[in-house]
Amino acid sequence: MEVSICSKCLGNGDALTKYASGSQCKVCTGVFDVYAVKQRNSLVKTLVCHRCSQQRNICQCCLLDLSWGVPTELRDRLLSLIHDDPSLKTQEARNDMMRRFLSLKDVKLGGAQITSQTDSLEELKPLLQINKSLQQDLYASNHYLICNLDKSIPKWKVESAVDGIVGIEGSVESVSVNPEARVACITVKDDASTKFVEKLEKCKSKGKMTVRGKLTIDRFNTVVTSLQEPVKLDGFSDNLGIFLQKNVLFAESRRDRETPGRRTQNKPGKPNKVTKRSKRARDLEL
Repeated sequence: MEVSICSKCLGNGDALTKYASGSQCKVCTGVFDVYAVKQRNSLVKTLVCHRCSQQRNICQCCLLDLSWGVPTELRDRLLSLIHDDPSLKTQEARNDMMRRFLSLKDVKLGGAQITSQTDSLEELKPLLQINKSLQQDLYASNHYLICNLDKSIPKWKVESAVDGIVGIEGSVESVSVNPEARVACITVKDDASTKFVEKLEKCKSKGKMTVRGKLTIDRFNTVVTSLQEPVKLDGFSDNLGIFLQKNVLFAESRRDRETPGRRTQNKPGKPNKVTKRSKRARDLEL
């Protein structure tokens, strides 16, 4: 029995039910043996065949990456940024014939070339932590990521800017700066974190949740986001800055930019048709 199912989809059910030639693969459209496992009141079934799952290193049920647990689109985008290699994006065939031909090859497609390795998770663990924290409330943690930081700004200027907002010296517990990636990771003391967030200039709100803040450090405007836990930034170069600009700064500017609606021009109405009755009425008025 050849199946590739993640632990979340498999759950506690070790016994799988097999349906021989039960369905068509959602990727290659070929007929394959469907396996199903019962979870509570639902039945989780495999959606793609085992070969397509191995080629993309994805779970046959939820279609997420087996190593990282993220969608393949996000996985390939992160890997292509870090390695500066566009070929790490999975290229899918456009017609059924090419899909079936591709499924016969014993190759790894896109980011599966890296995530299928056992030590692949350590390479992108900091980036995955940052990506999960991008929509987190600023009040949820006392760890923060500062983006768009100028390369000339040292650690003490970051600490001084935070202390100036809080109004207390020594409010920063720890700080790490990566000049090449133009980011800094800071941890504010628990008694000063709430005051730090309240004094920040808010630049984005999601309902009742504030997920972005603006901080001026040495005349440079930076963006502050919350982190679930401190992130080690030593192993990253400017690729991390590119990722954050596309997912934090550029995304923010797109949301804030107002898209003008279609302008409706008031077209002049058609002149009333002149009839014998209207002509007679006009003559009487004159």
